[in-house]
Amino acid sequence: MAIGTLVQGAAAKNQADYAANVANQNSKLAIEQSNEVQRQKAEEQAIIQRQGKEARGRQMTAMAGAGIDSSTGSGLDILTDTAYTTQQDVNQMEYNAAKKSWGYQQESENYKAEAGANKAAGRNAMTSAIIGAAGQVASSGSVSDKWKKKDNNYSFNASDYGLTKDIGKKSNIGFGVNTNFFPKYNNKYKF
Repeated sequence: MAIGTLVQGAAAKNQADYAANVANQNSKLAIEQSNEVQRQKAEEQAIIQRQGKEARGRQMTAMAGAGIDSSTGSGLDILTDTAYTTQQDVNQMEYNAAKKSWGYQQESENYKAEAGANKAAGRNAMTSAIIGAAGQVASSGSVSDKWKKKDNNYSFNASDYGLTKDIGKKSNIGFGVNTNFFPKYNNKYKF
């Protein structure tokens, strides 16, 4: 029963460790997504600025063809509005990219916290299993009640439990039990 508790604890720890590894991997993926958003932001910024310059160039060409001076008055106002609108588009795109990147970074932090919690759960499961197994062994009485204290030493009297009756005798499978390697004290084996 104690071994079963330890096996369950080890299985729970392994499962928690696996979940922690998955969460750590997800954290790395979220950071990669954040970095990708930043890379795409630079590309989109270049596209918006290029489109703004192209629009401004078309406007200047149209004004020149119509005989409008683009350096003063309404011609200048049109070009200024185009530059302003282009910059507003760049600013909005940067804001959206920053929000999206921040979201991925927060997602990464959440995965890291999940990984930490899973690791702790695994350690707790194993600790609980060890304590539970130790409690089962201690409460079973199958070992502890056979030990006797004598002169501040714990000893086990094998003859009290009929464990010495066949020592040295040949059994039907070939050999008896040889306990000469245990230290003895009045037919008691000391540990």
